[in-house]
Amino acid sequence: MLFIIIVTIMGKQKPKSLKFKVGDLVRTRFPLELAFEAYKINEGEIGLIIGNTLDENKPHGEYDYLLSIKGREVAFFEDEIEKVEEK
Repeated sequence: MLFIIIVTIMGKQKPKSLKFKVGDLVRTRFPLELAFEAYKINEGEIGLIIGNTLDENKPHGEYDYLLSIKGREVAFFEDEIEKVEEK
């Protein structure tokens, strides 16, 4: 199932589908250092998607997804994560 959101580009609305859904396990594609907290997430860390841009309150701003990863909630763009495939 794909979720559809609306992205406004120069006054025009264009639908954008989300690649992942809440509850998906994902892996980080790049290392990420949160300088304001001296906190580092390494490439390949596993997280759980707990929110996306369809959330009404959007606690993660303009990012695509909110992940629970290494005991924290961190916002990511879609191209920074990949789905963990079931074996």
